[in-house]
Amino acid sequence: YFYYTVDFKKVEKDYFGWLFLSIGILLFFETIVMLYQADFFTTTGVFTRDNIFTGWGINNNVAGMLVMLIPIPIYLALERKNSILYILIGNLLYLATILTQSRAGMLIGGIILIVSLIYYFIKQERKEKIKVIILESLCFFIAVLFFIIKFTEVKRLFSSIIAAGFNDSGRFEIYKIGLKQFLEYPIFGRGFYSTGLFQWGVNSETNFLPPRYHNTIIQLLASCGSLGLLGYLFHRIQSAKIILFKLNNERFFIGISILSLLIISLLDCHFFNIGPGFIYGALLLFAEI
Repeated sequence: YFYYTVDFKKVEKDYFGWLFLSIGILLFFETIVMLYQADFFTTTGVFTRDNIFTGWGINNNVAGMLVMLIPIPIYLALERKNSILYILIGNLLYLATILTQSRAGMLIGGIILIVSLIYYFIKQERKEKIKVIILESLCFFIAVLFFIIKFTEVKRLFSSIIAAGFNDSGRFEIYKIGLKQFLEYPIFGRGFYSTGLFQWGVNSETNFLPPRYHNTIIQLLASCGSLGLLGYLFHRIQSAKIILFKLNNERFFIGISILSLLIISLLDCHFFNIGPGFIYGALLLFAEI
């Protein structure tokens, strides 16, 4: 619907970049407000990441959205002047991801940022590369210096994620439940609202979306069966064709953004959440234009 509200003959070439950049900047400030409301900046005691949430999701949900948007400012840095400003925004989006204390977000976001920067350095001219190298070196130096000076405070504020370590947070247990449901209903699955422990109203009668399996493939197998997974794989092939057909800078960064969603959704529910779903659909739309 919103596609038809825009006259793409009159808007700038990088309309999609500006659109998603604005969402990223909004999410950055929302993350800061979210942390402020959780007393992240003022607490003198041990801080737990369970206090980080907003009206539409918890820390992991915010991180998933931020990770998807990290490649966008890098794309604009390649296409526009003042590339340092856009690279800095990309760094800030990753900083916001770190502050959400989402382990998957921190890992996947870091990889996506590095891949985006590598592509940027391959395509960009030498003069801009030097500027970005200086900027990234300065950001790294400031981060290390801050960590050393404020080590005690950083350790205290991130104590809950440090304590979690490589704990799977019950992921493997629910993966087993999902696979068991698939084996019981291998063709069509058992649906999204009646799947084992994850039934409507079991955890909260007010939840619009029930708890899910935190893995796209297992979720599809448990809820939609073999036919659902085949439909998803067909969609994946078609979306890959859209991205790879006449590959250019725009489609590359759209592809990286979508890839970040697909990878992080192997550890969480992002692919089935409303916010990432809107962005995902819009990215595919812009890839076809």
